[in-house]
Amino acid sequence: MGAHISEVAPSTAPPRTRERRPQPRPPVAVGPGGVTVSALASDCARLIAADRLDALETPRDEAFDRITQLAKKLFHVPIAVVSFVESPHQWNASSQEAIGGRPTGASARRDDRPLVIADATMDGRLACNPFVARRHGVRFYAGFPLVTGDGRNLGSLCLVDVVPRDFSAEEAEILGDLAQLVVDELELRLSSVKDGLTGALSRRSFKDEAHRAIALALRHDYQLSCLAIDLDHFKSINDTYGHAAGDLVLGQTIRACAEELRTTDFIGRMGGEEFAVLLPHTGLAGALDVAERLRASIANLRIVTPAQVINVTASFGVAALCPAAGDIDALLANADHALYKAKRCGRNRCVAWQPESGAAPAASTG
Repeated sequence: MGAHISEVAPSTAPPRTRERRPQPRPPVAVGPGGVTVSALASDCARLIAADRLDALETPRDEAFDRITQLAKKLFHVPIAVVSFVESPHQWNASSQEAIGGRPTGASARRDDRPLVIADATMDGRLACNPFVARRHGVRFYAGFPLVTGDGRNLGSLCLVDVVPRDFSAEEAEILGDLAQLVVDELELRLSSVKDGLTGALSRRSFKDEAHRAIALALRHDYQLSCLAIDLDHFKSINDTYGHAAGDLVLGQTIRACAEELRTTDFIGRMGGEEFAVLLPHTGLAGALDVAERLRASIANLRIVTPAQVINVTASFGVAALCPAAGDIDALLANADHALYKAKRCGRNRCVAWQPESGAAPAASTG
């Protein structure tokens, strides 16, 4: 059966709740006894006994290996880990040593303060954990969160030992300095993959991230969708007001879109005035709702230039991950087909690509 493109009305479902970026808080002073054990014991249980079937095995990273090797030497521990979260799964970028012949895991917490457990066997909620109860199992844990400059918690730099031990405030400060080295490395890499004008991911970086996100969606059987975005009549803006004004339009448009997206979504500049958004854990109906919000947000912009105030609109194509479009190239192609339909039908509207015939098309316009 041939593929069909249908234009659909905006979803009447309530908008998705966007995740709020956590605000940084001062570190908790952690001294002998592990003052954070009782409050965060359940989190530590996940952290020590992370499901190995859900762990994302990736090649170890040399830069992070150097940091974990240094951490092992400084703190005299057998195990040091740099762990990043792929919600709801985990990615260990560097894991030095192992317990029982298997790499240790550490889950990034939804907090931005260090976690210290002096002796896991002394906490009733952890003592029966198989990674604690075994001979030469986990006894000591210290983890410092990897918090970016804008307050996002990306993971943890963790220390693990098979004997109980205290952890002084000075040691916590040193671990925090090493964690900051990890964050600095991450942010340096991030700055090299972003479009300098708009702050969106470059085309290559977007596709790299999308490959990874799609692999996760297929592996764990959750929904994922893609938006293709094109600013309407952008060439006439450059011709009429100049390229400086055009650059201002691009920058403000992407900022307006970013404010409507979750922290787990990401947007990339595919070229010129063309952009794409990937929406993990989002089906077609939810993606159409997001597209309509972005379309309305762009249409409401009033971009002030030395010449005059510029109004701008955008057209959207929406496609959901499906067996016939199981990679980013196919997904983008479907979204692009829907985008071309939106432009042919008058622009400033959202159109969905559907692999099977559906209901009669209905317009979604501003």
